[in-house]
Amino acid sequence: MWLNLFPKVIKWCFSTLFLMLGILFLAMTKEGGTPGPIILALFSFGAVYWMYKSVSDIPKQVAFATVAIYGAGAAAAMYIPLDHFPLNTNFFIAWLCWSLMIGTPVIAFVYHKYD
Repeated sequence: MWLNLFPKVIKWCFSTLFLMLGILFLAMTKEGGTPGPIILALFSFGAVYWMYKSVSDIPKQVAFATVAIYGAGAAAAMYIPLDHFPLNTNFFIAWLCWSLMIGTPVIAFVYHKYD
């Protein structure tokens, strides 16, 4: 039963990775003043769009849980530091790590319960 959830959870993890990287590249464009990272941001957001082409691909409960996880990950990144150097150098990387750590078991449970 749980093995059927594995592809959905991995797809969610990769969409989270690409979404957060797209946000990071947009922030790098703003801070650096060069338009180079904007291409990478477009590719990252395009990958998320390609994974979920229609709204019916995502159940309402998963979408709500995803928004809650991103908010919890952002709050955790602000208030709970990661003690490893490469993960704590940038807010967006810490946000990504916290969202994946919090979100993977939560999304697996939500998919198990509602899908």
